[in-house]
Amino acid sequence: MSLSKSKMLSRPPLARIIRIHELLQQNKFPNCRKIADEIEVVPRTIARDIEFMKYQLNLPIEYNKSRHGYYYSEPVENFPAMNLNEKELFSLLVAQKSIAQYKGTPYQKPLETALNKILNCLDNEIYYYVKELDKAVNFRPFVPDIADEQKFNLIHNAIQKSIIIEFNYKKLAANKPMQRRLRPYCLICVENHWYLIGFDELRQGIRTFSLPRIIDIKLTDKQFKKPSDFNINEYLSGSLGIFKGTADYEVVIDLDRWGANFIQGKKLNETQKITPMPGGGARLTLRLNNIEEIERWILSMCPHAAAVKPRILVDKIAEDIKQMAKHYKIKSDSNLESPDYQDLPGLKNS
Repeated sequence: MSLSKSKMLSRPPLARIIRIHELLQQNKFPNCRKIADEIEVVPRTIARDIEFMKYQLNLPIEYNKSRHGYYYSEPVENFPAMNLNEKELFSLLVAQKSIAQYKGTPYQKPLETALNKILNCLDNEIYYYVKELDKAVNFRPFVPDIADEQKFNLIHNAIQKSIIIEFNYKKLAANKPMQRRLRPYCLICVENHWYLIGFDELRQGIRTFSLPRIIDIKLTDKQFKKPSDFNINEYLSGSLGIFKGTADYEVVIDLDRWGANFIQGKKLNETQKITPMPGGGARLTLRLNNIEEIERWILSMCPHAAAVKPRILVDKIAEDIKQMAKHYKIKSDSNLESPDYQDLPGLKNS
């Protein structure tokens, strides 16, 4: 086989091949142009797919000149079983489980359908092996957003067609929502929460919006051109999560032994550096463009993490703790001996 033909027969995306197989099974005599129009690729790509199916998968595909399309010259009961190794099967299972984070979005059903088609291509022995693996992996999203599919579809459509949208948006501390006019760039899921990022025409800058707090959304009749140099990964490169700041902070955090063990193997940010400290602790150093998200992270790690710098972060956390203390009535350590506290999980071991 020549090099050019070898390249031509390289394995194409499975989703296209499965769709071609379905059309052939239905005796619709599809040709390259009709399939390409449906799948939204060029006819040359479909021709390569059919070559792959015929010569690599050994499917009985022939061309009928009078019907101007392809057909199966022999019955094909099942799509040829795929040869997957154990690592690939485990990865497939993880992908299937991870669909949980797309619940309520337009991506959920297509992902489920595509993965089920792949599973149906496995022979019985491998299929039941995957089912056994199913007991070994699970996803438990922490407080995932309940997505409004209609809203999600509208935003997705606006992004795909570069259409300006208008909506009302209520900030967390606001009394009432405010109107926004946005050029939507992309949707992003961070820690099981969905956000919309785009250019706010009223504020003349890129802004981030939490999907559940977007209301009364509608498409306008105006289109826009997305900047060719916008890259979501570069845009959020100095962030801990989704918040985008404009400053440049060197953040230093000291962790005790528990905190050092907890962060082992975790990566908060690409600038992260961990330096071992005496006694089993560690010093965490980050370069961030904002301190809001790392402030919340440190508070969630109390009492195992302490901010060292910048000073503004240290002061903010000190004020947070001061305000938090107002919600509790504990006046002295002696109160911990009362029955109200003795049954709290972990208290006696702390």
